[in-house]
Amino acid sequence: SYCMRGINNVRRSLLFLVFLLTSLFSLHAAEQVTLLTEDTPPVNYLDKTGKPAGIAVELVQEMARRVGDPGKIKVVPWARGYKDVLENPNTALFSTAYSPERDGLFKWVGPLLSKEVVLYKKRGSAIKITSLEEAKKVRRIGVYKDDSKERLLKGLGFKNLDSSSDD
Repeated sequence: SYCMRGINNVRRSLLFLVFLLTSLFSLHAAEQVTLLTEDTPPVNYLDKTGKPAGIAVELVQEMARRVGDPGKIKVVPWARGYKDVLENPNTALFSTAYSPERDGLFKWVGPLLSKEVVLYKKRGSAIKITSLEEAKKVRRIGVYKDDSKERLLKGLGFKNLDSSSDD
């Protein structure tokens, strides 16, 4: 059940962060581009056979195919993929939420879809939250490490965040 429906109806567009795309693929045609994503169904995930799948995976593979790159995709934890794309040339990370903080760091392609940011509570919990100020007073809020929602809440002054590398 929902603890609060939409953080002030904040909508974030889930965008492809492709630190390369067609221009980087073609600039480095002789070099293999490392393509990274995370396991977040249904956009990108590992299928029953352990292969990357999902609409974002299919789109990136098609872009790679069109420029003659094998488009080998590795599924990694979000924080590692984000760190790798910031530190390593010829690396792409998809898909990710756009934020003004990230705007100048990458070449963006998208949007692919819109996603509403929400807080959840454990079924049966007596917690009632109707504002962000009330949410700041709960004991802990679980967040995905280095994710845009964690950064958003930190930017809003939340001190009760419990970060995890497992979404």
